[in-house]
Amino acid sequence: MDLTLNTAVEYYAPSIPKLLTYEESGHCALVPLPPKIPLFQSIFIEPFDGLTWLFFFLTIACSVAVWWMFRGRGAVDSPWLLAYGMFVIFIGQGVDFSRRNHLVLTILLQLIIVMIWVISNAYEGVITSFMIQPIQEHRLHTFDDIIASDYEIITDESFIYSINETSAFEKLKPRLIETFYQNWGVLRTMMEKLQKVVILECDQIELIMNLHFANGRNVSDYYYVLPKKLSSYLVRLEASYFNPFIERLQYYMDLSFQAGLMHMWNIFMTPKCLRFKLTSHSDELTYLKLEDFTQVFSILIIGFAISTVIVLFEICFYDILKKYKLKNLARKLRNRVHKIAFNQRKQQKHSKYQKGALYYIFHRRKRVKRLKPRKMKVRRIYVQPRFQID
Repeated sequence: MDLTLNTAVEYYAPSIPKLLTYEESGHCALVPLPPKIPLFQSIFIEPFDGLTWLFFFLTIACSVAVWWMFRGRGAVDSPWLLAYGMFVIFIGQGVDFSRRNHLVLTILLQLIIVMIWVISNAYEGVITSFMIQPIQEHRLHTFDDIIASDYEIITDESFIYSINETSAFEKLKPRLIETFYQNWGVLRTMMEKLQKVVILECDQIELIMNLHFANGRNVSDYYYVLPKKLSSYLVRLEASYFNPFIERLQYYMDLSFQAGLMHMWNIFMTPKCLRFKLTSHSDELTYLKLEDFTQVFSILIIGFAISTVIVLFEICFYDILKKYKLKNLARKLRNRVHKIAFNQRKQQKHSKYQKGALYYIFHRRKRVKRLKPRKMKVRRIYVQPRFQID
Protein backbone atom coordinates (compact mmCIF):
# COMPACT_ATOMS: atom_id res chain seq x y z
CA MET A 1 0.00 0.00 0.00
CA ASP A 2 1.18 3.51 -0.67
CA LEU A 3 2.10 5.66 2.27
CA THR A 4 1.79 9.43 2.10
CA LEU A 5 4.06 10.90 4.76
CA ASN A 6 4.77 14.45 5.79
CA THR A 7 6.90 15.92 8.54
CA ALA A 8 6.46 18.94 10.73
CA VAL A 9 7.73 20.24 14.04
CA GLU A 10 5.37 21.44 16.73
CA TYR A 11 6.59 23.17 19.85
CA TYR A 12 4.51 22.28 22.86
CA ALA A 13 7.13 24.02 24.93
CA PRO A 14 9.89 26.39 23.88
CA SER A 15 12.60 23.90 24.87
CA ILE A 16 10.95 20.48 24.10
CA PRO A 17 10.04 20.06 20.40
CA LYS A 18 8.51 16.86 18.91
CA LEU A 19 8.91 15.26 15.49
CA LEU A 20 5.50 14.52 13.98
CA THR A 21 4.93 12.17 11.05
CA TYR A 22 1.57 11.83 9.33
CA GLU A 23 0.73 8.48 7.79
CA GLU A 24 -2.16 7.65 5.52
CA SER A 25 -3.82 4.57 6.96
CA GLY A 26 -7.22 2.94 6.84
CA HIS A 27 -9.21 -0.18 7.53
CA CYS A 28 -8.71 -3.34 5.51
CA ALA A 29 -10.72 -6.54 5.59
CA LEU A 30 -9.82 -10.22 5.69
CA VAL A 31 -12.54 -12.36 4.12
CA PRO A 32 -12.74 -16.17 4.43
CA LEU A 33 -12.02 -18.04 1.24
CA PRO A 34 -15.19 -19.79 0.03
CA PRO A 35 -14.97 -23.58 -0.08
CA LYS A 36 -13.97 -25.10 -3.39
CA ILE A 37 -16.48 -27.19 -5.26
CA PRO A 38 -15.25 -30.82 -5.46
CA LEU A 39 -14.51 -31.52 -9.11
CA PHE A 40 -15.55 -35.19 -9.07
CA GLN A 41 -18.75 -34.46 -7.19
CA SER A 42 -19.70 -31.51 -9.37
CA ILE A 43 -19.10 -33.34 -12.66
CA PHE A 44 -19.94 -36.99 -12.02
CA ILE A 45 -22.47 -36.98 -9.16
CA GLU A 46 -24.44 -33.74 -9.01
CA PRO A 47 -25.45 -33.44 -12.71
CA PHE A 48 -27.40 -36.72 -12.67
CA ASP A 49 -29.97 -37.71 -10.10
CA GLY A 50 -30.14 -41.05 -8.36
CA LEU A 51 -32.76 -42.53 -10.69
CA THR A 52 -30.57 -41.85 -13.73
CA TRP A 53 -27.59 -43.65 -12.23
CA LEU A 54 -29.87 -46.48 -11.00
CA PHE A 55 -31.31 -46.95 -14.48
CA PHE A 56 -27.82 -46.87 -15.97
CA PHE A 57 -26.44 -49.62 -13.71
CA LEU A 58 -29.63 -51.69 -14.01
CA THR A 59 -29.30 -51.57 -17.78
CA ILE A 60 -25.72 -52.81 -17.55
CA ALA A 61 -26.77 -55.62 -15.20
CA CYS A 62 -29.67 -56.63 -17.44
CA SER A 63 -27.47 -56.66 -20.53
CA VAL A 64 -24.92 -58.90 -18.82
CA ALA A 65 -27.72 -61.18 -17.57
CA VAL A 66 -29.24 -61.48 -21.04
CA TRP A 67 -25.82 -62.24 -22.49
CA TRP A 68 -25.35 -64.95 -19.88
CA MET A 69 -28.70 -66.50 -20.78
CA PHE A 70 -28.07 -66.51 -24.53
CA ARG A 71 -24.37 -67.33 -24.47
CA GLY A 72 -24.96 -70.90 -25.73
CA ARG A 73 -27.32 -69.99 -28.59
CA GLY A 74 -24.82 -68.63 -31.04
CA ALA A 75 -21.55 -66.83 -31.28
CA VAL A 76 -21.70 -63.71 -29.14
CA ASP A 77 -19.11 -61.23 -28.00
CA SER A 78 -17.45 -61.52 -24.62
CA PRO A 79 -18.61 -59.41 -21.63
CA TRP A 80 -15.46 -57.30 -21.62
CA LEU A 81 -16.21 -56.25 -25.22
CA LEU A 82 -19.72 -55.29 -24.13
CA ALA A 83 -18.39 -53.13 -21.30
CA TYR A 84 -15.76 -51.68 -23.61
CA GLY A 85 -18.40 -50.78 -26.19
CA MET A 86 -20.52 -49.00 -23.59
CA PHE A 87 -17.49 -47.04 -22.43
CA VAL A 88 -16.43 -45.90 -25.90
CA ILE A 89 -20.01 -44.91 -26.73
CA PHE A 90 -20.11 -42.90 -23.50
CA ILE A 91 -17.05 -40.90 -24.54
CA GLY A 92 -18.45 -40.23 -28.00
CA GLN A 93 -17.09 -43.11 -30.08
CA GLY A 94 -18.93 -45.94 -31.80
CA VAL A 95 -18.58 -49.72 -32.10
CA ASP A 96 -20.42 -52.03 -34.50
CA PHE A 97 -22.25 -54.63 -32.40
CA SER A 98 -24.29 -56.02 -35.29
CA ARG A 99 -21.77 -58.75 -36.15
CA ARG A 100 -21.87 -62.22 -34.63
CA ASN A 101 -24.65 -61.39 -32.20
CA HIS A 102 -28.01 -62.83 -31.41
CA LEU A 103 -31.00 -60.79 -32.58
CA VAL A 104 -32.22 -60.15 -29.03
CA LEU A 105 -28.78 -58.96 -27.97
CA THR A 106 -28.58 -56.71 -31.02
CA ILE A 107 -31.87 -55.00 -30.14
CA LEU A 108 -30.87 -54.67 -26.49
CA LEU A 109 -27.49 -53.22 -27.40
CA GLN A 110 -29.12 -50.66 -29.67
CA LEU A 111 -31.24 -49.49 -26.73
CA ILE A 112 -28.13 -49.27 -24.57
CA ILE A 113 -26.38 -47.27 -27.28
CA VAL A 114 -29.24 -44.75 -27.42
CA MET A 115 -29.37 -44.42 -23.62
CA ILE A 116 -25.61 -43.94 -23.29
CA TRP A 117 -25.61 -41.46 -26.17
CA VAL A 118 -28.17 -39.31 -24.34
CA ILE A 119 -26.18 -39.46 -21.08
CA SER A 120 -22.91 -38.64 -22.85
CA ASN A 121 -24.45 -35.56 -24.48
CA ALA A 122 -25.75 -34.44 -21.10
CA TYR A 123 -22.30 -35.05 -19.64
CA GLU A 124 -20.67 -32.86 -22.29
CA GLY A 125 -23.26 -30.16 -21.62
CA VAL A 126 -22.47 -30.28 -17.91
CA ILE A 127 -18.75 -29.83 -18.62
CA THR A 128 -19.50 -26.83 -20.83
CA SER A 129 -21.72 -25.25 -18.20
CA PHE A 130 -19.18 -25.78 -15.43
CA MET A 131 -16.46 -24.24 -17.58
CA ILE A 132 -18.21 -20.87 -17.23
CA GLN A 133 -19.07 -21.25 -13.54
CA PRO A 134 -16.69 -20.30 -10.74
CA ILE A 135 -14.77 -23.09 -9.09
CA GLN A 136 -15.52 -21.42 -5.75
CA GLU A 137 -18.56 -19.72 -4.42
CA HIS A 138 -19.01 -16.01 -4.92
CA ARG A 139 -16.15 -13.96 -3.52
CA LEU A 140 -16.63 -10.62 -1.82
CA HIS A 141 -14.96 -7.72 -3.61
CA THR A 142 -16.38 -4.57 -2.00
CA PHE A 143 -17.58 -3.34 1.36
CA ASP A 144 -21.16 -3.45 0.05
CA ASP A 145 -20.74 -7.19 -0.51
CA ILE A 146 -19.72 -7.58 3.13
CA ILE A 147 -22.81 -5.65 4.23
CA ALA A 148 -25.07 -7.79 2.03
CA SER A 149 -23.53 -11.03 3.31
CA ASP A 150 -24.27 -12.85 6.57
CA TYR A 151 -20.69 -12.87 7.88
CA GLU A 152 -19.98 -11.78 11.43
CA ILE A 153 -17.27 -9.12 11.62
CA ILE A 154 -14.33 -9.07 14.03
CA THR A 155 -13.14 -5.48 14.35
CA ASP A 156 -11.66 -2.92 16.72
CA GLU A 157 -13.05 0.05 18.60
CA SER A 158 -12.15 2.65 15.98
CA PHE A 159 -14.13 0.95 13.22
CA ILE A 160 -17.13 0.45 15.49
CA TYR A 161 -16.97 4.13 16.41
CA SER A 162 -16.94 5.17 12.74
CA ILE A 163 -19.89 2.87 12.01
CA ASN A 164 -21.91 4.20 14.93
CA GLU A 165 -21.48 7.78 13.74
CA THR A 166 -23.61 7.10 10.66
CA SER A 167 -27.06 5.57 10.36
CA ALA A 168 -26.44 3.94 6.97
CA PHE A 169 -25.14 0.67 8.42
CA GLU A 170 -27.91 -0.38 10.78
CA LYS A 171 -27.92 -3.95 9.44
CA LEU A 172 -24.19 -4.22 10.04
CA LYS A 173 -24.12 -3.15 13.69
CA PRO A 174 -25.56 -6.39 15.21
CA ARG A 175 -22.86 -8.44 13.47
CA LEU A 176 -19.88 -6.49 14.84
CA ILE A 177 -17.64 -8.28 17.36
CA GLU A 178 -15.08 -6.10 19.12
CA THR A 179 -11.66 -7.57 19.83
CA PHE A 180 -8.05 -6.55 20.34
CA TYR A 181 -5.73 -7.71 17.60
CA GLN A 182 -2.83 -7.94 20.05
CA ASN A 183 -4.52 -10.93 21.70
CA TRP A 184 -3.68 -13.34 18.90
CA GLY A 185 -4.98 -16.40 20.76
CA VAL A 186 -8.54 -15.08 20.96
CA LEU A 187 -8.42 -13.73 17.41
CA ARG A 188 -7.06 -17.02 16.06
CA THR A 189 -9.81 -18.97 17.80
CA MET A 190 -12.41 -16.74 16.17
CA MET A 191 -10.79 -16.91 12.74
CA GLU A 192 -10.34 -20.69 12.74
CA LYS A 193 -14.10 -21.07 12.45
CA LEU A 194 -13.70 -19.57 8.94
CA GLN A 195 -17.05 -17.84 9.12
CA LYS A 196 -16.04 -14.36 10.23
CA VAL A 197 -14.68 -11.31 8.44
CA VAL A 198 -11.80 -9.47 10.12
CA ILE A 199 -11.73 -5.66 9.73
CA LEU A 200 -8.74 -3.94 11.33
CA GLU A 201 -6.19 -1.33 10.40
CA CYS A 202 -4.18 -2.21 7.32
CA ASP A 203 -0.87 -2.57 9.16
CA GLN A 204 -2.54 -4.95 11.61
CA ILE A 205 -3.94 -6.96 8.72
CA GLU A 206 -0.41 -7.20 7.31
CA LEU A 207 0.86 -8.67 10.56
CA ILE A 208 -2.03 -11.12 10.76
CA MET A 209 -1.40 -12.38 7.21
CA ASN A 210 2.10 -13.50 8.28
CA LEU A 211 0.85 -15.53 11.25
CA HIS A 212 0.01 -19.23 11.44
CA PHE A 213 -2.87 -21.24 12.81
CA ALA A 214 -2.52 -24.03 15.33
CA ASN A 215 -2.38 -26.65 12.55
CA GLY A 216 0.65 -24.94 10.99
CA ARG A 217 -1.22 -23.53 7.99
CA ASN A 218 -0.87 -19.89 7.01
CA VAL A 219 -3.68 -17.41 7.39
CA SER A 220 -3.46 -16.77 3.64
CA ASP A 221 -4.57 -20.37 3.03
CA TYR A 222 -7.97 -19.58 4.52
CA TYR A 223 -8.39 -15.81 4.09
CA TYR A 224 -7.86 -13.24 1.36
CA VAL A 225 -7.54 -9.46 1.59
CA LEU A 226 -10.36 -7.33 0.26
CA PRO A 227 -9.00 -5.46 -2.78
CA LYS A 228 -9.73 -1.92 -1.61
CA LYS A 229 -9.49 -0.05 1.67
CA LEU A 230 -12.72 0.46 3.51
CA SER A 231 -11.70 3.91 4.72
CA SER A 232 -8.65 6.18 4.57
CA TYR A 233 -7.45 8.63 7.19
CA LEU A 234 -4.27 10.26 8.45
CA VAL A 235 -2.52 8.99 11.54
CA ARG A 236 -0.09 11.25 13.37
CA LEU A 237 3.02 9.49 14.65
CA GLU A 238 5.07 11.22 17.32
CA ALA A 239 8.80 10.66 17.56
CA SER A 240 10.75 10.83 20.79
CA TYR A 241 11.55 14.05 22.59
CA PHE A 242 14.20 16.40 21.41
CA ASN A 243 17.75 15.05 21.40
CA PRO A 244 21.05 16.21 19.88
CA PHE A 245 20.37 14.30 16.65
CA ILE A 246 16.82 15.56 16.05
CA GLU A 247 17.79 18.50 13.88
CA ARG A 248 20.02 16.43 11.58
CA LEU A 249 17.36 13.70 11.41
CA GLN A 250 14.70 16.26 10.58
CA TYR A 251 16.91 17.75 7.88
CA TYR A 252 17.54 14.42 6.13
CA MET A 253 13.91 13.39 6.41
CA ASP A 254 12.77 16.63 4.78
CA LEU A 255 15.24 16.11 1.95
CA SER A 256 14.10 12.52 1.45
CA PHE A 257 10.40 13.31 1.23
CA GLN A 258 10.93 16.41 -0.86
CA ALA A 259 12.85 14.25 -3.36
CA GLY A 260 9.88 11.85 -3.54
CA LEU A 261 11.61 8.84 -1.94
CA MET A 262 9.65 6.23 0.01
CA HIS A 263 10.17 5.86 3.70
CA MET A 264 12.20 2.87 4.90
CA TRP A 265 9.29 1.87 7.08
CA ASN A 266 7.35 1.02 3.96
CA ILE A 267 10.13 -1.33 2.81
CA PHE A 268 10.53 -3.26 6.06
CA MET A 269 7.00 -3.24 7.47
CA THR A 270 4.80 -3.62 4.38
CA PRO A 271 4.97 -7.13 2.90
CA LYS A 272 5.29 -7.28 -0.86
CA CYS A 273 2.76 -10.07 -1.00
CA LEU A 274 0.04 -7.83 0.42
CA ARG A 275 0.82 -5.09 -2.07
CA PHE A 276 0.67 -7.66 -4.84
CA LYS A 277 -2.72 -8.88 -3.66
CA LEU A 278 -4.07 -5.35 -3.46
CA THR A 279 -2.84 -4.37 -6.91
CA SER A 280 -3.41 -7.56 -8.87
CA HIS A 281 -6.85 -8.54 -7.63
CA SER A 282 -8.38 -7.66 -10.99
CA ASP A 283 -6.21 -10.27 -12.71
CA GLU A 284 -7.26 -13.01 -10.32
CA LEU A 285 -9.33 -15.58 -12.16
CA THR A 286 -11.82 -17.51 -10.06
CA TYR A 287 -13.28 -19.45 -12.96
CA LEU A 288 -12.46 -22.95 -14.04
CA LYS A 289 -9.68 -23.32 -16.55
CA LEU A 290 -8.79 -26.14 -18.87
CA GLU A 291 -6.08 -27.23 -16.41
CA ASP A 292 -8.78 -28.03 -13.86
CA PHE A 293 -10.16 -30.68 -16.19
CA THR A 294 -6.79 -32.25 -16.95
CA GLN A 295 -7.66 -35.53 -15.29
CA VAL A 296 -11.09 -35.74 -16.86
CA PHE A 297 -9.89 -34.98 -20.37
CA SER A 298 -6.89 -37.27 -19.93
CA ILE A 299 -9.30 -40.13 -19.18
CA LEU A 300 -11.27 -39.26 -22.31
CA ILE A 301 -8.13 -39.12 -24.43
CA ILE A 302 -6.84 -42.44 -23.04
CA GLY A 303 -10.22 -44.03 -23.68
CA PHE A 304 -10.24 -42.70 -27.23
CA ALA A 305 -6.74 -44.05 -27.85
CA ILE A 306 -7.58 -47.47 -26.40
CA SER A 307 -10.79 -47.69 -28.41
CA THR A 308 -8.99 -46.73 -31.62
CA VAL A 309 -6.21 -49.28 -31.07
CA ILE A 310 -8.61 -52.10 -30.22
CA VAL A 311 -10.89 -51.41 -33.18
CA LEU A 312 -7.93 -51.25 -35.58
CA PHE A 313 -6.47 -54.40 -34.05
CA GLU A 314 -9.78 -56.21 -34.46
CA ILE A 315 -10.13 -55.05 -38.07
CA CYS A 316 -6.57 -55.89 -39.11
CA PHE A 317 -5.83 -59.05 -37.16
CA TYR A 318 -9.23 -60.66 -36.68
CA ASP A 319 -8.74 -63.29 -39.41
CA ILE A 320 -5.16 -63.96 -38.33
CA LEU A 321 -6.21 -64.44 -34.72
CA LYS A 322 -9.07 -66.68 -35.80
CA LYS A 323 -6.70 -68.95 -37.80
CA TYR A 324 -4.22 -68.96 -34.92
CA LYS A 325 -6.94 -69.99 -32.49
CA LEU A 326 -8.10 -72.77 -34.84
CA LYS A 327 -4.54 -74.07 -35.17
CA ASN A 328 -4.10 -74.09 -31.41
CA LEU A 329 -7.41 -75.88 -31.00
CA ALA A 330 -6.44 -78.52 -33.61
CA ARG A 331 -3.06 -79.03 -31.95
CA LYS A 332 -4.71 -79.48 -28.56
CA LEU A 333 -7.21 -81.97 -29.98
CA ARG A 334 -4.44 -83.93 -31.75
CA ASN A 335 -2.40 -84.11 -28.54
CA ARG A 336 -5.48 -85.21 -26.68
CA VAL A 337 -6.22 -88.00 -29.18
CA HIS A 338 -2.63 -89.24 -29.03
CA LYS A 339 -2.73 -89.25 -25.27
CA ILE A 340 -5.99 -91.18 -25.20
CA ALA A 341 -4.65 -93.77 -27.68
CA PHE A 342 -1.46 -94.20 -25.67
CA ASN A 343 -3.44 -94.72 -22.47
CA GLN A 344 -5.64 -97.31 -24.18
CA ARG A 345 -2.63 -99.31 -25.47
CA LYS A 346 -1.03 -99.18 -22.06
CA GLN A 347 -4.23 -100.36 -20.44
CA GLN A 348 -4.60 -103.26 -22.91
CA LYS A 349 -1.03 -104.44 -22.28
CA HIS A 350 -1.54 -104.26 -18.56
CA SER A 351 -4.78 -106.22 -18.77
CA LYS A 352 -3.06 -109.00 -20.83
CA TYR A 353 -0.45 -109.61 -18.14
CA GLN A 354 -3.11 -109.41 -15.52
CA LYS A 355 -5.24 -112.08 -17.22
CA GLY A 356 -2.24 -114.48 -17.45
CA ALA A 357 -1.48 -114.14 -13.77
CA LEU A 358 -5.08 -114.75 -12.80
CA TYR A 359 -5.25 -117.86 -15.02
CA TYR A 360 -2.18 -119.37 -13.38
CA ILE A 361 -3.46 -118.66 -9.91
CA PHE A 362 -7.03 -119.93 -10.26
CA HIS A 363 -6.79 -122.70 -12.89
CA ARG A 364 -3.55 -124.43 -11.86
CA ARG A 365 -4.01 -124.19 -8.19
CA LYS A 366 -5.35 -127.75 -7.94
CA ARG A 367 -2.24 -129.32 -9.46
CA VAL A 368 0.10 -127.73 -7.01
CA LYS A 369 0.91 -130.24 -4.23
CA ARG A 370 2.04 -129.13 -0.93
CA LEU A 371 5.18 -131.02 0.10
CA LYS A 372 5.55 -131.93 3.73
CA PRO A 373 8.94 -131.26 5.24
CA ARG A 374 11.08 -134.45 5.64
CA LYS A 375 13.44 -135.27 8.47
CA MET A 376 16.96 -135.41 7.11
CA LYS A 377 19.57 -137.78 8.62
CA VAL A 378 22.85 -136.21 9.39
CA ARG A 379 25.89 -138.30 8.34
CA ARG A 380 29.36 -137.80 9.67
CA ILE A 381 32.03 -137.70 7.03
CA TYR A 382 35.71 -138.08 7.90
CA VAL A 383 38.21 -136.63 5.46
CA GLN A 384 41.87 -137.67 5.64
CA PRO A 385 44.37 -134.88 5.03
CA ARG A 386 46.65 -135.11 2.04
CA PHE A 387 49.75 -134.00 3.80
CA GLN A 388 51.00 -135.23 7.06
CA ILE A 389 52.99 -132.85 9.15
CA ASP A 390 55.67 -134.46 11.35
